[in-house]
Amino acid sequence: MQVLPETDLAGLVERLVANELPAGRGIRAWQSLLRAHATLMRQLESDLEQQTGLALADYDVLAQLAIADGELRMTELANRALISRSGMTRRVARLVDAEIEVDRYTIWPGQALSYKIGQREIERARREVSELLGDRFNLRTFHDEVLGHGSLPLATLRREIPGWVETAVAATEAAPAR
Repeated sequence: MQVLPETDLAGLVERLVANELPAGRGIRAWQSLLRAHATLMRQLESDLEQQTGLALADYDVLAQLAIADGELRMTELANRALISRSGMTRRVARLVDAEIEVDRYTIWPGQALSYKIGQREIERARREVSELLGDRFNLRTFHDEVLGHGSLPLATLRREIPGWVETAVAATEAAPAR
């Protein structure tokens, strides 16, 4: 096999393309087509991601599965979507995680809101305890106390914190000054 220098190769490609494209437009027409394709794909990817949250490659994987009625082995799916097998494994794992997340919010719609309310309640308690204890406040101890009881209803947490504050104040007052 003969290896052509780069200039000869470029000339060969130019001649091949010139023979296939009308009016001898040659390689420049081919480059313009590739640029237009790349621009279109970037715009499609951006629009798809904004509207659905899916990357174009994710959509391609789902489309390939739909075309095959979901009956593809991972290797065949990777080949059809033009992704390496390891890349396909990671992509499918992300899609499965996203599906689980959607299912979780669909089945338990108040979950996200309840977590946010819990976060705000713990932050409120932290501010109150910090103000009460002043310099004696220790964030690690506060976290240990809040998390040490496991998952608690907010009403129970509200009842527990004042008792813990009293114990913390008594402990810091009894400790020798440094």
